[in-house]
Amino acid sequence: MKILLVCDLYPPEGFGGVQRAVSSLAESLVERGVEVVVLAGGKVNLVEHAKKVKIYRLRNITLPLYQHAPFVAFFGSRVKEIIDVEKPDVVHIELTTGLGWASLTEARKRRIPLVFTLHALPENVNQFLPIWPFNAFFGALFWRWIGLFAENVSAVTAPSVYALAQLTKRFRVRQAVRISNGLDLSEYGRQYSQKEALRKLSLENQKVILYVGRLHHEKSPEVLLGAVKKVVSEIPEAKFVFVGDGPMKNTLVTTSKKEGISGSVSFTGFISDEEMKLYYQAASVFVMPSAQELQGLSVMEAMAYSLPIIVARAGALPELVGQPKNGFTFTKYDKIDLANKIITLLGKGDLEVFGKNSYLQVQAHGLKYTAEKYVELYRSLLENKT
Repeated sequence: MKILLVCDLYPPEGFGGVQRAVSSLAESLVERGVEVVVLAGGKVNLVEHAKKVKIYRLRNITLPLYQHAPFVAFFGSRVKEIIDVEKPDVVHIELTTGLGWASLTEARKRRIPLVFTLHALPENVNQFLPIWPFNAFFGALFWRWIGLFAENVSAVTAPSVYALAQLTKRFRVRQAVRISNGLDLSEYGRQYSQKEALRKLSLENQKVILYVGRLHHEKSPEVLLGAVKKVVSEIPEAKFVFVGDGPMKNTLVTTSKKEGISGSVSFTGFISDEEMKLYYQAASVFVMPSAQELQGLSVMEAMAYSLPIIVARAGALPELVGQPKNGFTFTKYDKIDLANKIITLLGKGDLEVFGKNSYLQVQAHGLKYTAEKYVELYRSLLENKT
């Protein structure tokens, strides 16, 4: 079985959860004997191989407002040529881009089964538009664009109940399946105790409240920053660490100084995977204030490191707070509610229990299950091909 994965963003191009999810899926499928070809963007046109995955790269461009997500704008007849050469059994489209639409069109002409995975909603894109009064118009337009994909493929998938519902309540889809983006849980084993990790990061005797993600309005890091003063007033050893970079970084740094809380806050910028693992192992609590997550990859990573979580009560994030209890939700955009939840969690004596519950619950999101479910879906589409 040969699968063509179509995604403008594929490592090392761009950065974010989509790239990581798609590359992890490709590599895991290969491990299960599936031949995988990827059609993606790149700085130049080329064909390369990485971890037994064949990658066709078409030259991409970057928009000033969306620099972390370059996309393929000019591909001419290359999509048609690649599909004719590779003859995939299934075409799996990951993003609603021009490249994705061209691939959908060519696959339909050849009666190749199609899968579309929802990775982004209109509100994820609207954050980058400078013309705020027209966001509702662009949002409606983007939903219609998503619908063209959802209603013209053999099956749609999404990583959460929330995300899948956004498709099924709006569009007539042939088949809808929830499949987690998945984590390779073998990559998240603890190398150090919390005390050792804190020492390596020069954070001894501090309780780290960790955020990992882009510093952009889409992720609402300002809400977490707004909770700092109240938390520190009751827990002086609390240290808020923001791992990641983005257009809000300078504003957040300035605000922390203006509020007199800079000593309790750290902005790491981009860091290596190894250093990021240290922060996960040093943290006491992980917080994700975003109200627009379709799953929450960094939250699942924190759970894989046995961290209690606090997430906004919005989007798909509440699905990650389960029973037995592994954390709390807070009212989205409410910094006071968030601060109170952090104080409550840090003040409880059962952080370790919450963390163990996180670890147990994230096992259901193991990458092996994700790959197996996709293999099952692909095979069913081929068996029912007409």
